[in-house]
Amino acid sequence: MRRQTGTGHGIRNLLAIRFAGARGDVSRSNRVLWVRRRGTPYVPSPLLYDETLYCIAEE
Repeated sequence: MRRQTGTGHGIRNLLAIRFAGARGDVSRSNRVLWVRRRGTPYVPSPLLYDETLYCIAEE
């Protein structure tokens, strides 16, 4: 199972994390599949459709 999440608190990162078997702090492990550090909306609303991740933001 994968999950996409944003970091919040003014830090505009978006991460994909593999949850199967994960425990504790996974931030520095191979459970983090990818990180997007630029161009992420302040309040991301990610939508995964047909293996493509869309991030919807109001401008």
